[in-house]
Amino acid sequence: GLGTYSMSDEAMSHMIDLIVERLPGVAEMLSCKLSKEVYGVIINIQLSLYFGHNAQDVLGRVQLLVSKLVEEYTSINVLAVNVLAIRLVKSESSASNVQKVNLREQRELSAHG
Repeated sequence: GLGTYSMSDEAMSHMIDLIVERLPGVAEMLSCKLSKEVYGVIINIQLSLYFGHNAQDVLGRVQLLVSKLVEEYTSINVLAVNVLAIRLVKSESSASNVQKVNLREQRELSAHG
């Protein structure tokens, strides 16, 4: 045989972070704890979500995608993916809209000033 290979918890967490943060509605992964069991791994993720997305949909998509891709990329059996939303963040788009409004107000003020 070719021998064995293993993956550190840190490498696995980093991979999960890359999977999770590209999903719409996810602001950032706050923590990822791995529990290694005899027949596979249990993944516990805490997230910060963008306000305005359906939290249940986002969390469900995270569960499905993390489970599918971790198994696909590592051949490690994923027993469960537990996802918890810890924080809500104003979305990037609403933040940029606020900035645009502020800039418009500043222009109007300087034009009248």
